[in-house]
Amino acid sequence: MRDFPGFVYLNIENPMVAWNTVKGWVASTGIVAGDERDAFISFNMAGLLSASGFGRLVTEIEIERVRRQYYPHQVSRLTGLFVFDDVDSVAQTWSEQSWGGHFDTKYLTDVGVAANRYSRVDANWITRMMDQDANLVEGTLEMIHSYWGGVAAPYVEPVWECIVEGWVTVWGRQIKLGALAEIQKYWPSSVKLLEYAGNAAALRSLDGAIYPHAKLVNKELSVEYYIRRVDAKRPEFSEQLGTFMRARDGRQCFFTSETDLVTPDFQMYNISRHLSDSDKALLFSI
Repeated sequence: MRDFPGFVYLNIENPMVAWNTVKGWVASTGIVAGDERDAFISFNMAGLLSASGFGRLVTEIEIERVRRQYYPHQVSRLTGLFVFDDVDSVAQTWSEQSWGGHFDTKYLTDVGVAANRYSRVDANWITRMMDQDANLVEGTLEMIHSYWGGVAAPYVEPVWECIVEGWVTVWGRQIKLGALAEIQKYWPSSVKLLEYAGNAAALRSLDGAIYPHAKLVNKELSVEYYIRRVDAKRPEFSEQLGTFMRARDGRQCFFTSETDLVTPDFQMYNISRHLSDSDKALLFSI
């Protein structure tokens, strides 16, 4: 276990990301309980599965294949949380257009990391090994080995990213307030449940966190979003939460006077798609 400060980009215009930002404490899918670990996938993986084409997924699977075969001690990009651990690496993302629109300073916040394991790798290799359509370029295998080996890419300043198996606590107050405003706009009737999520986080509970879930039946793939509510079923947790709320010592979340815990409507964000034989074979190769 190692604790360290870091920085992440949180696109709070995505309401699921905004929700988890307000909760303020999330965990990678690799460390949740066994049954849940089998059900949940990372937001990164959900994005890959929800994309119109599987080009980027093919690339990520090849990177994962090399990791599993040669670097099993490294944390998977498909399950870990991505964190920058130094300001210089964050600054490199500001000048590079290839990083994408969500790498914007308005989404940047400082965080605290509690890592069971983490891998520190130079993200420059990822942009080098793909063309503009996310297809692998010539010489990719060597670059993947350099990436997982922790080697800095030549001729450029390194962009060190940490892939974390563990927990991340959002420290930035302004991004939390911005995220809360987004939830009040998208899901106003669910703010009481978000309040519960924030208070559960203070007790180191993952209850109230949003996780994607993938299911494949025959050739039908679905990606749906769920809110974890496991600890709420345990009487001892309910008692602990009640004691915490009555303390009113400044650590509690109070967002609304409403009392109903209303689950957000994820319908417009869930996806379902029919897979070809080759697409199905691709997913089973992970």
